Amino acid sequence: MQTASPPLRSSPATMTQTNVDSDSQRLRALGLAAIAFFLIHALYQQLHGRLENLLWACHLADLAVGLGLVLASRAITATGLVMLGFGVPMWLVGLATGGEFYPTSILTHLGGTTVGILGLRRLGGLQGDWWKAYLAILLLIVLSRCLTPAAMNVNFAFRTWGFAREWIPSLEIHLLSLLAVWAAGLFAAESVLRLLVRHNRQLANCA
Repeated sequence: MQTASPPLRSSPATMTQTNVDSDSQRLRALGLAAIAFFLIHALYQQLHGRLENLLWACHLADLAVGLGLVLASRAITATGLVMLGFGVPMWLVGLATGGEFYPTSILTHLGGTTVGILGLRRLGGLQGDWWKAYLAILLLIVLSRCLTPAAMNVNFAFRTWGFAREWIPSLEIHLLSLLAVWAAGLFAAESVLRLLVRHNRQLANCA
């Protein structure tokens, strides 16, 4: 009678490689989802003749999150997520004070934030990245003033919110206050997001 051979067991090295490959696939899928959010929004803006709106910080932050996850770059993903962390509240304030609503912007704002949190759970979380996001905002404000019409007020590069114009009458004071608000907001956003990313990581470890 033939004795049944014991079942083959995967070595620890094979199992580790399998886990790495699985994580890479998840990151890539999340990244492609964020990039798809941006492209859908870009198509919507193209159909309505407003491609300049793609320079808004949150839309490019969503794209950064997507590219960062596809490239498995913690720094790029974190920079995009922190920008969204403060950009989304600013977007909501803008809508509440009469800003125009685009349906596809839900994807780049809320979808990009969700994807970024899920991705950073696997890439190592936030590590004092708010200043990188701040440098990106500085660049976007300059580009917005150079490449977009003043009437669109992309990234508030030309004037402040309508409700604040009574207290901020000049462009110089507006830009200085805008930069100060972004600095404080990004720092605070990273503090909150760090808790969310850590919470998600703990859930993943329990799964």
